[in-house]
Amino acid sequence: MYQDTISKESQLSHLLERVEIHAADDTSKLRPAVLVLPGGAYGRHAPHEGVDYAKWLNSLGFHAFVFAYAVAPHKYPTALVEAQAVLNWIAAGEHGLPVNPECIGVMGSSAGGHLAAMLSSVDPVHGAATANLRPAFQVLCYPLISFESDVHMESLDNLIGRDAPLDVRRAVSVDANASGHTASTFIWTTADDASVHAAHALRYTEALARKAVDVELHVFPNGEHGLGLAPGNPAVREWVALCERWLQRVAVVPALS
Repeated sequence: MYQDTISKESQLSHLLERVEIHAADDTSKLRPAVLVLPGGAYGRHAPHEGVDYAKWLNSLGFHAFVFAYAVAPHKYPTALVEAQAVLNWIAAGEHGLPVNPECIGVMGSSAGGHLAAMLSSVDPVHGAATANLRPAFQVLCYPLISFESDVHMESLDNLIGRDAPLDVRRAVSVDANASGHTASTFIWTTADDASVHAAHALRYTEALARKAVDVELHVFPNGEHGLGLAPGNPAVREWVALCERWLQRVAVVPALS
């Protein structure tokens, strides 16, 4: 467990060493921002699910903050506590960029998608700052959602341990923690993903729909896990244009407005 409060100035400074800031071209006015959380089964960080996304978001007028959150051997809830602290820091504006604090979203892939959804769906945990911001919107790419069904074993081992009891598995299964306060959500995955089954995205979409949360899901027929912006798969790359239109609706993308 995460023993020390993350709100101490020295610890926050240590966290920020793992934040990579990508500013939009126009910094003369308030901009929306996105906290980007790469995937990697809670054991590593996939570069193409960080900086590549950030550059794409910059082209749309977003400031982007790529965060290398804690991974194994650190266990839950370390990464969540850290991500909450970084989200609060982005909203506070101490980085110097003009960010609209009411329009900060989160984007994550695979295990990073799980962490992003945790930020949007799960109550703040002990160790985070007392005032915790929830994302205004979330983009989830082939996300890991459940530790109860179709479990991704490497992520299970890294996050809570293979022998974690069922109540802990349920506590970190975001479909079981969805509420009407969950952020507006865009999800995409592929039907033949052999690593994180498409059932994860379907399960979370159903949970959000039952809570009347604004959610949009796209399932593409073919595509391996971890495609990111999918530059080599034109059919799957359609998710980028679909997401841009969705962002225009939920976040008022400056470059498209």
